[in-house]
Amino acid sequence: MRVLGRALCALFCLAPVASSWAAPLGPSAPSQFLQVRTFGTACATVSTGSVRLDLRTLKDGSTTFAYEIPAKQVAVIRSVRFDAAAAAATSVTVFLEMAGNYVAYTEGFTDAAGRFQGVFAFDPGVEVSNLANFCVRTQTGGSIGAIATGFLTKDK
Repeated sequence: MRVLGRALCALFCLAPVASSWAAPLGPSAPSQFLQVRTFGTACATVSTGSVRLDLRTLKDGSTTFAYEIPAKQVAVIRSVRFDAAAAAATSVTVFLEMAGNYVAYTEGFTDAAGRFQGVFAFDPGVEVSNLANFCVRTQTGGSIGAIATGFLTKDK
């Protein structure tokens, strides 16, 4: 009987903990989805030529310029799609930076049209608390645009 009691306790006492470990990382409501993109605003805290990812696209298609993450929340960025432009067949390095620190980078060559495109994918995601410090740039001095997707969640 004592063994059965311990087995039941282990099952029911640890079940809530185990289920919280198994919970997927993602939004719990549609309002938590987040898509931000560049709009040409320079990053003050990052290298010259960096642009901020801070123009939020809302579900109705409207946008919020210089979007700020609400208090007591963070953004979990799952991917950043970029499009850099420079002269054709130019070597390009694209940097994704947060507060002057590299989050990711990639290298490649522009195509015949002078474009170098790609995606930074993060699993489970990159936590961002301030979009004013979340920036993208190239080392070539050419133009760059980017769109980041993710979701908002409570900052614990």
